[in-house]
Amino acid sequence: MKVLKFGGSSLSTPATIRQVGKILLASRRREPLIVVVSAFEGVTNRLLDCARLAERADPAFEEAFKHIARRHRDAVTQLIKQGRARVRDEVDALLAELHSTLEGIHLLRHCPVRALDMTASFGERLSAFIVSAYLNQKYPAAFVDARDFLVTDDQFTHANVIFKRTNPRARKLFAKLTKRHRGRVIPIVTGFIGATEDGQTTTIGRNGSDYSAAIVGAAVNASVIEIWTDVDGVLSADPRVVPSAFVLPQMTYEEAMELSYFGAKVLHSATIAPAVARRIPILIKNTFNPNAPGTLISTRSVDDGKLAKGITSVGDLALLTLRGPGMVGVPGVAERLFRTLAARKVNVVLISQASSEHTICFGIRNIDTSRAVDAIRHEFQFEFHEQSMQVDVKSDQAILAVVGEGMKGRPGVAGKVFDSLGRQNINISAIAQGASERNISCVIDTADQVRALNAIHQGFFETRKRLALVVIGVGNVGSAVLRQLHQQRDYLLSKGFDVTVVGLANSKRFVADAKGVNLGAWEFALQSSPDRMDPATLAERIAEMELTNAALVDCTVGPSIVDAYPAFIEANLHIITPNKWANALPWRRYATLMELLERRQKYFLF
Repeated sequence: MKVLKFGGSSLSTPATIRQVGKILLASRRREPLIVVVSAFEGVTNRLLDCARLAERADPAFEEAFKHIARRHRDAVTQLIKQGRARVRDEVDALLAELHSTLEGIHLLRHCPVRALDMTASFGERLSAFIVSAYLNQKYPAAFVDARDFLVTDDQFTHANVIFKRTNPRARKLFAKLTKRHRGRVIPIVTGFIGATEDGQTTTIGRNGSDYSAAIVGAAVNASVIEIWTDVDGVLSADPRVVPSAFVLPQMTYEEAMELSYFGAKVLHSATIAPAVARRIPILIKNTFNPNAPGTLISTRSVDDGKLAKGITSVGDLALLTLRGPGMVGVPGVAERLFRTLAARKVNVVLISQASSEHTICFGIRNIDTSRAVDAIRHEFQFEFHEQSMQVDVKSDQAILAVVGEGMKGRPGVAGKVFDSLGRQNINISAIAQGASERNISCVIDTADQVRALNAIHQGFFETRKRLALVVIGVGNVGSAVLRQLHQQRDYLLSKGFDVTVVGLANSKRFVADAKGVNLGAWEFALQSSPDRMDPATLAERIAEMELTNAALVDCTVGPSIVDAYPAFIEANLHIITPNKWANALPWRRYATLMELLERRQKYFLF
């Protein structure tokens, strides 16, 4: 028996639901299935918006409800051919129940969390019913309401699962269903929702459908839990930020949980806990590319020769430092600090303390900063009054984490992280590493987050050296440079160098493209560019690319581009030029330019 979970992106349209159906029909030939589904993409948020609008007596809730109803009715029309009237009646009954719930909120002008959970539950209930009805036309499928077996407490919106009640009920329900259909049935289960002992509807938190799949998989002792989403697997970094990120074929539970804690989006560490406890493998697959192998998460650690497995980050943080002589040698300071933060419901995401005991650094969400500072000042009011302690706040920080089992016992890993950041002139505010050696975390400025991720990814994973060039001046020298780069591209790649021209300019126009200018048609690109040449504007555009290894190639003969060198250096570019004007600057300007190059750790090659 295996469990398959499909998220909202896999259920966004009738076409994607048909794709899900193909996957299920192919999978059931190999092994019996249980399927857990989320709401259609975006529906949960719309339902919660409906409830809030109704609470405010905003008549717009009716229009929002109509949109939800229309979307599900359209899905029935497009997907169901056999028994459509019966399915439509069932869907209409669910929609009527939803409307009644919203009307109740509207009349009371109040939406208690219990009503919010009831409202949110309709997304999965509608989705699971429609998917089961569609599949039932091709193979026996049964709608299963998770409230019939998934028992929780009454902490509405983030209810806790009572496993000693849930597990036997789940086993009994699925065994009975299998027996009734003689093993020829695919149960389609509502994710995200459960019920209290007395039958009140609850939800188990965002990412709840993944959690539901793990709960079901653990209860029936599944051979594998497959999480079907819209990416090919867990990637080495966020591909929206690091274009060279790649799919990881395999990783351990611990690596997956470390990556997810620090921002990786495919999985949430808490949601896979039931599967981890039973050592059930988790396979991440792409609904839209089912032939891709995906990422297998299990107990098995594979030595692929790489030090790190992945790099991730989480931003919007503040770094607080409690410091002072009143901490040195005094027992219980850390306990008092974290107890008072917990009492104010301030979540601490990173802790770093020097052995001198003079400081404790910790990272929290920016939004919690004032509450945390107030709590600290109250708890340590005597020490603050005596000026033996103080608290410093550094806002707009990000935590960058390098994760991997291969880092254990390997000297130089931390040095490689710090060297990669140092070369980019990125300052580290705090560092944390556990004794497991599985994670090295650094706190940096949020403004440096993208550049830091790319720099470390290049340092750990990329065999080719990447170099981005901005070429200004396309006369005899400049055009010869471009011609050589175009002709020798394959040769350079074979030698491990990936050189791209991301900026190109003559005296009239410029082109800036982070993916690289086509050097086979650079003249046309310049002629057709709408951007008029202005060195400061070009430098700004290049700075927005947040390049980690780049150089300005100045092939001009006059002083105008030399005047803009500081802007390009600040944009993280080295300077390469046959232009003599920089070396002929007045001494003070020349010295200032050299100081800037040294401070930014950039080369000036003449």
